[in-house]
Amino acid sequence: MVIKPLYDRVVIKVIQEEQRLKSGIIVPEISKKKATKGVVTAVGTGFYKANGEHENLKVNVGDKVLFNQWAANSNEIKENDSIFIIIKEEDILAIIEE
Repeated sequence: MVIKPLYDRVVIKVIQEEQRLKSGIIVPEISKKKATKGVVTAVGTGFYKANGEHENLKVNVGDKVLFNQWAANSNEIKENDSIFIIIKEEDILAIIEE
């Protein structure tokens, strides 16, 4: 499946970090904090400002990003063992440089 986001939207493959407690206690799915890290897999074409100028997005395909925890609530896509989200660029908090 190929997802091409529109305008200022970004497709992110969520990085799922395994949660293990040292004490051996199992954390139920409902209690787990949503992942906030991912890799950009597709970006939209940008958006138009109020003055009519076109603005390109700041993130690029391949960027590792931190995103707003609640941004992904309704736009989650599951394919195989991967989770993808579609969010607006403004919900991306930072680009991780390693």
